[in-house]
Amino acid sequence: MKRLKGCIGVFLIFFFGVVVGVAVTSGVIQQKVRDLVIGGPEKVVAVIVHRLKDELDLDHTQQEMLQQIALDTRIKLRALRQQTEPQVEQTLNDAEAKVRGILNPAQIPKFNEIVKRGREKWKSDEAPK
Repeated sequence: MKRLKGCIGVFLIFFFGVVVGVAVTSGVIQQKVRDLVIGGPEKVVAVIVHRLKDELDLDHTQQEMLQQIALDTRIKLRALRQQTEPQVEQTLNDAEAKVRGILNPAQIPKFNEIVKRGREKWKSDEAPK
């Protein structure tokens, strides 16, 4: 009986250690993702450049060139996004109209509010930081 209690105790200690480890790791990952999202495109570029610099052991000149390549790519992607934004907007408008078509009259005001909040968030996330 003593041996069983000892084994259960060791198992419980191990189990709680795993649970705490998972919780801490999850929190760290969420914080890193949140920092990237809040930091915007500049933060993402900085993280990519830093990671490549470390993993490829780039010298100072290569780091500067990589930074410029990343900046140029971000500018081109922004221009591409501006070109396609009207199509994206129309596609979203079409989807909203279809959803409104399946809702009953009581659900439409709530759906309109959800759409409004989503658009406000989208615009605030889109704003240059």
